[in-house]
Amino acid sequence: MGVKERRALEKQMRRNKILDAARKLLFSQGFENVSISKISKEAQLGVGTIYNIIREGVEERFFLEV
Repeated sequence: MGVKERRALEKQMRRNKILDAARKLLFSQGFENVSISKISKEAQLGVGTIYNIIREGVEERFFLEV
């Protein structure tokens, strides 16, 4: 696996980690009680990582997947 493929795989793994954390929190705490900060803590990723993934033009698809 080359560097390009490894980076793409790591990016997808981070995205899945964020989605899993968001689903868990949304179902357990409700929409009004969940923040990006809480999702980042649950996913053990930085807030900036989450914003970078959302900012890539997939924010609507991202939230539909949750």
